[in-house]
Amino acid sequence: HNLYGFSFTCCFYLFFFLVGGHWCYRSQKCEQPQCEDPARWHQINAACSGNKQSPVNIVTRNVVYDKSLKALTFEGYDVKGSAKWDVENNGHTGKCCPTCWFKVTLKTSPKVGGGGLRRRYKAVEFHLHWGVPSEPQNIPGSEHSIDGEKYPMELHVVHIREDVSDVTQAKETPDGLAVLAFFVKVGSE
Repeated sequence: HNLYGFSFTCCFYLFFFLVGGHWCYRSQKCEQPQCEDPARWHQINAACSGNKQSPVNIVTRNVVYDKSLKALTFEGYDVKGSAKWDVENNGHTGKCCPTCWFKVTLKTSPKVGGGGLRRRYKAVEFHLHWGVPSEPQNIPGSEHSIDGEKYPMELHVVHIREDVSDVTQAKETPDGLAVLAFFVKVGSE
């Protein structure tokens, strides 16, 4: 869909988080040279050598349509909240890319369910990742990719299971998080 000169591609994925170790993305490596980027995450935790961790590269020729999946259901996404948002620069930015990341904590909790989800999840935050396309940094914006292509920006809407209290608890809970991801391309309009 096109909106204000940006085109959005939607991708949905569920994260099962493992907490521990000092990991980072390539865009953070120049600020934290001691951290391990995705290619070395398996050295921190062996579970990171499989195919169910971030970042995800969706290879379209390997995608199989699952007819048994129901449509995603959304509740409260069409309601304008009256509360103010808390916007945070949480330290993921810095000298390498001073404006590549920010987080907004939501005061209201739209919900998502259906699809391959076994329960409903409430939205607690959204954040954006965007890159620096110029030299010398050339940092791709999106965390994830389709057929190896990174996008200029990626929006994540983070949801937690309705029966957990916060993101920290959700990360320690099997299927505790569900994240809606939207790839953004800069358009000509």
